[in-house]
Amino acid sequence: MIKCPVCRYENPDDATVCLNCGAPVERGRMSEPIDDISEEQTLLMSPPPSSDEPRGHAGPPPHRQSHGAAAGAGGTPPPAQGPGSGSGAQLPPLGAGPTEPPEGVNIYLILSIVLLCLTFFLSVTQPCCFPVMVAPIIALIFAILAMSASNRGDFAGAHSQLKIAKVALLVTGILFLVALIAVGLLMVLGVAIFGGMMAAG
Repeated sequence: MIKCPVCRYENPDDATVCLNCGAPVERGRMSEPIDDISEEQTLLMSPPPSSDEPRGHAGPPPHRQSHGAAAGAGGTPPPAQGPGSGSGAQLPPLGAGPTEPPEGVNIYLILSIVLLCLTFFLSVTQPCCFPVMVAPIIALIFAILAMSASNRGDFAGAHSQLKIAKVALLVTGILFLVALIAVGLLMVLGVAIFGGMMAAG
């Protein structure tokens, strides 16, 4: 009898492999059991499990399960919810500009007409002050444009055009005051010169 060096099963003398574990056996040299075989070698030399043993069914990978759960029954991912997709009040987008019409458009329009009339009267009496009329004309034009933009719903354009009208009115007021002061000084200087000439004559 030949004893298997792995499982120590006694095999017939003419056996070349162990009838119990399938490990190769040789006569003479391998007839005695070998004690220095490691556990890893024993596992490698052991026969494979029979097909009768039930095998565990491995489920799909975790990432696939989570992806399938997130995708839903139809296989399509759920729509991304943005900051304005909630049920609450939606905020206007950034950079949309004012959403209300500017106030006092009619007032700026009236001021533009009044200053235009005053500068026109000043230019008639003093032709040198004619360039002062340019600023109130610009203010009147942009005040009309602001009113038109506000009426058609372009509130952002109305606000920007009304700002230009405000600046033009401010410039008109400053120039009108400077022109009045200059004209008054010229009149005082002319009266003084004329009085001096009359006194000398």
